[in-house]
Amino acid sequence: MASAEVPRALDSVRRLYADAFAEDPYNETVEDANRFAERLAEHAGRAGFDLVVAENGGVAGFAYGFTFGASDWWTNAHMLPPEAAGRAKFAVMEFAVRPGDRHHGIGSALMRSLLTGRRETVATLCVDPRATVKGLYLRWGWRHVTVRRSSAGQVMDVMLRRAGTGGLNP
Repeated sequence: MASAEVPRALDSVRRLYADAFAEDPYNETVEDANRFAERLAEHAGRAGFDLVVAENGGVAGFAYGFTFGASDWWTNAHMLPPEAAGRAKFAVMEFAVRPGDRHHGIGSALMRSLLTGRRETVATLCVDPRATVKGLYLRWGWRHVTVRRSSAGQVMDVMLRRAGTGGLNP
């Protein structure tokens, strides 16, 4: 979804975010969901932005990200892996599937849609190491490369994989 279309989807995506991230280990609040919506609206103006939304009688899931330039990397990350140095990277900023819509292939379809055809050859994301979704990322070919500390102080795992291909395995 192009950045111009984000305002139309913003409220539905914010509500899904609130549902998905209210669970452990996140325990996010309505205020957190509102801050997410503000970040999404801001990120929509970034180079390489893309938002994909799955519907199943309403918004069932979403994923979005944008391009990190050749010299960009995650703030407070311990290291930049050699395969990401000096090249543009696609940064997956958020990925969520409504709890009742999980285990039906929606997440893999979202991630495949988000990463297929990217001009960047490397994709990266951060995940809470306590989250069950980390296992899914590993099965999809993501690999742990370093850790970072979020602005809230949470230690996050930084993961990397190839981008631009339709498959979810390397």
